[in-house]
Amino acid sequence: MRNEPKGRRGPGLGLPGKLSGTYHADGRKQFWNVSGYDRAVVVTLDAAERFDRLVITVDDPNEVVDAINGARGAL
Repeated sequence: MRNEPKGRRGPGLGLPGKLSGTYHADGRKQFWNVSGYDRAVVVTLDAAERFDRLVITVDDPNEVVDAINGARGAL
C-alpha cells in the first residue's frame, strides 16, 4: 500500500509520516488519512458513495475490519 500509485492529490496534505487528502487516479476518487501503514485499513465503498475507497489508520485494524464486515453482513 505504501508504494501504491495514489494519483493526483487535491485537496490534501503531505507531511513526513502523514498522508491525508483526496486522490484521483484512473477515474477513481479515494480518500487517504494515513499516519501508520501498519495500522491502515482499506474500505471499498459502493458506487453510489462520493469516494471509491477510504484508506485510514486506526488503532486496532482487526477490530475495525471485523466491525465493518459484521455490519455489512447484517444488511
